[in-house]
Amino acid sequence: MLSFGSRHVRLEPMLTAGLDSMDNQLYYALHGSWTFCAGCGCRRYGHAPPPPLVGTYAASVGCKCHRCSLSWQELEQDSSTVVPTERLYVTPQALDWPRYDSAQDAYILDGDASWPSLLELSKEEASSLCPLRIFCDVKMQRGQSGRAAIANPKKRSVMRAQWNAISVEASLKTPMARAAFAYLVKHNEACAHYVQEQKCLIAEGFPYGRSISTYGLLMRMPGVEAAAKPLLYPHSAYLDTDLRDRLRALGLSGEKQHLSMNQRYLRKLLSRCRAYSEDFELAFLLYDISKAHQVVTGGLFGFIQLGSSSFLSHSISFQEGAWPEGTPPRNRRYRWGLPFPQWFPLHSLPNMVKSARETIEKTFNPHQYLRFRGGAPSGQSPTLTID
Repeated sequence: MLSFGSRHVRLEPMLTAGLDSMDNQLYYALHGSWTFCAGCGCRRYGHAPPPPLVGTYAASVGCKCHRCSLSWQELEQDSSTVVPTERLYVTPQALDWPRYDSAQDAYILDGDASWPSLLELSKEEASSLCPLRIFCDVKMQRGQSGRAAIANPKKRSVMRAQWNAISVEASLKTPMARAAFAYLVKHNEACAHYVQEQKCLIAEGFPYGRSISTYGLLMRMPGVEAAAKPLLYPHSAYLDTDLRDRLRALGLSGEKQHLSMNQRYLRKLLSRCRAYSEDFELAFLLYDISKAHQVVTGGLFGFIQLGSSSFLSHSISFQEGAWPEGTPPRNRRYRWGLPFPQWFPLHSLPNMVKSARETIEKTFNPHQYLRFRGGAPSGQSPTLTID
């Protein structure tokens, strides 16, 4: 069962003397030398030097961080000013998840703390809310020796996805699951989109099969994480893969502002919501999506500038299956020329280049890049030309 909070056993607080019996040094050590942010849960030492220890030191422990993220309501509203990047990475809060009101048979925000949270649905109820499922080959490994106390999942293949044969509405068996579905399709546009797409495919009889192509999953399905793990994305502001386009449309980020999907997801992993760190499938999916965009972007640059689709940056790390057959292991780390992965549709590359040309011209400096590479090949001029 998913829950919000620490996974460790909570220790009983240490009993201390009353405020009247404390001396100034003990009071400052316990209450005045650190600050706590209720937004992100960060605890840090005080930045200002301690005042003179005369009388009772009245410190304000509660302090909001200057880099705390905006609330999910603010991240879904139009803005006329650009927001700093770090404030656009949402920090999960327990109040962001609705709670089930049995009297109304619905999930509502700002409900009573004793009511069940959306995160507390059972595993079967959570699976019934998904229009598709994601999976990959995973091996549980207990360290290199195989005798470690903790087993870690080791990813052995690229992530895959498949549409569920039964619609989400027909899969809901409990009142809480039906109430959760009504809430999610209302507050998360990506979840509602993929639920509707699954319904259309079922009506058509899955003309292309239920399996989703790897390229389609990693490159053509923004917001797919909300369809695979809907409980972890209660609002559209929580989405990771459509971060740039959605925030720019709202005016929250600038055209040249760099937004990192990895940093946004890392903010969730380090938050007080343990559900993100316990779901390794979501981490594998976001990793593959990020790596796929990195690979395709490098390939487009090489196709446009050098006339070859086999060029990628040497700074990209790959799995074993991405290297050409026969490449010695000692050369795999330093090899410059790499082919596109097998899942990349090469037949659609010219159309992709034409559609991406305007964006690349704004963000890529061919002169600086080719100077780093040693100049244009064969004496060609470093210009953006498409045959």
